[in-house]
Amino acid sequence: MGGVLPSGNRKNGRNLVTIVPKTTAIMVMIFLFQAFSPLEQGLLSGEFSMDYVIPEGHVRGRNIWWSPKARQRILALLEKWNALCEKYQCNRTALVTAWTCGYSRQMVVLAGGSQKKHIKDYIQGGSFVIEEKDQLEMSRQIEEAVKEILEPDEGEGSNRKKL
Repeated sequence: MGGVLPSGNRKNGRNLVTIVPKTTAIMVMIFLFQAFSPLEQGLLSGEFSMDYVIPEGHVRGRNIWWSPKARQRILALLEKWNALCEKYQCNRTALVTAWTCGYSRQMVVLAGGSQKKHIKDYIQGGSFVIEEKDQLEMSRQIEEAVKEILEPDEGEGSNRKKL
């Protein structure tokens, strides 16, 4: 036998009930999204310029976001965010971390670093909330940059397959 729950309906002055079988379970699922390497191997920290040479065999050499075309576009985007860094009194690492945290209520940011400074920057980024209008504008700018980066150059196939 299962449980008995009142149904809230009445017939002939009596409460009707609903029989709930034992096998009925209530399941709540929560989906979380995980942001791993939210600074894209340091590119979004703003600490690397176009002059940076990726060492032979380094993982960054296989990352489309570190290609010259992408890096140039991303560095230009980071320059636009200097005013936001001033507004929120933070550096680019903290700003990107705060944006990532604010991207979704189900976002979990996995951040780490080999230097104490990097950890402090991540912590700062998790300690403030970007205003909605700034969050939306950053998202728009990112979407625009990603579309531009993923567009094939003349004579090339789509960059999407490289991701």
